[in-house]
Amino acid sequence: MKALKQTTVEAMIGYAESGELDHLTGEIVRLSQDALAELKALVWLGKDQDTPKHWDALVIEAKFQLDDQTARFVAGTPDLAGVLRHGLEKLESSGRI
Repeated sequence: MKALKQTTVEAMIGYAESGELDHLTGEIVRLSQDALAELKALVWLGKDQDTPKHWDALVIEAKFQLDDQTARFVAGTPDLAGVLRHGLEKLESSGRI
């Protein structure tokens, strides 16, 4: 991850686990477009849509698909904390972060 900081993702995981949706949404809407694309790609990765080997392609696709519903998509992801954690684990195990 280049634009999205791991500490930001970890904060989002904490907000999602504790049900602090206002804080979670606040974190998401403050992200740059590049960081938001990486977050969307991380959600996809955490949902087992792809392997970390294709991380760069996932980020490019996520950037192409950014719209005014992206924040809602991310915040509304079922088990968001688990999905983000799983995505981070995949990136860590592949040496991407």
